[in-house]
Amino acid sequence: MVGMSTATSLIRAIRDNPDDDTVRLVYADFVEEEGDTARGEFIRVQVALARTPEGDPARRSLEDREHELLAAHEQHLLGVPCDSDGLVEWEFRRGFVNEIAATPTFMLNEGLALCSGHPVRRWRVQSSQEDLPQDLCEAGTRSWFARLAAIDLSGWYSTIGELERFLTRSEFGVLRELDLGGRPGLDDLPGILERTAFREQLKVLRVGGGYGGETGALELELVERASDELGAGHEDPAHVDIGAPRFDLELRARAEHRQRAFEVGLRTDDYHRVAETQLSRTRGDDRRKLRPVNA
Repeated sequence: MVGMSTATSLIRAIRDNPDDDTVRLVYADFVEEEGDTARGEFIRVQVALARTPEGDPARRSLEDREHELLAAHEQHLLGVPCDSDGLVEWEFRRGFVNEIAATPTFMLNEGLALCSGHPVRRWRVQSSQEDLPQDLCEAGTRSWFARLAAIDLSGWYSTIGELERFLTRSEFGVLRELDLGGRPGLDDLPGILERTAFREQLKVLRVGGGYGGETGALELELVERASDELGAGHEDPAHVDIGAPRFDLELRARAEHRQRAFEVGLRTDDYHRVAETQLSRTRGDDRRKLRPVNA
């Protein structure tokens, strides 16, 4: 009973302080003493890897041991069946699951156990025939959801307008990064962001069309309005990425003397060749438009 209480307290401390390696190493010692030697060693190996610079010869033996432990114990380390319905991918970092790609249905069921035992920080939302918009909204009310620092909705089927309820009512406790790529609907985005609780803490926003040419003529005014919701009060620049499969358009917005300066780069998938970007002004309403040009 004491062991279970200690384990629960340590896991809670890891979830509440995901950047602190000390408590992870304390937990590694504890589980080894309790007989879970594989988990204890795995945590120490991954923490050591995170502290070892790329190119350091010591990384090879650590990586080899990491792969051996995953090959033999991955499902045990994960805590749920690897072939669970709706579970697509996961990433371990410093001994625990850091990122997961899964459907809302999975997250509302087996995912509860996974998130209770791991400090999951990033969720790539996946779609399935069984998942409905209300499932995503329900996931947004759960305690584990409030610990997410990044949410990627590019794999979810709703438009930006249809995501309004989820974006404005969910418990975004520490959200820093939001990916809304793969869908049109920039027109709705600024107004939705104005009504979100996370707008002042968000650092990175990604939006864009789902196929080449869909983004078409991007209204830079809309991008400015959206980035204004991100940049106020931040010393760091706000990043707004707009892209489609053949375009990776990155706008870096920085507040300077109450104005916004945009550093615009357009790259194609083919060897990252730089394509042309046209900046023009529309006569009459004087609204700036940004048009990607196929290379």
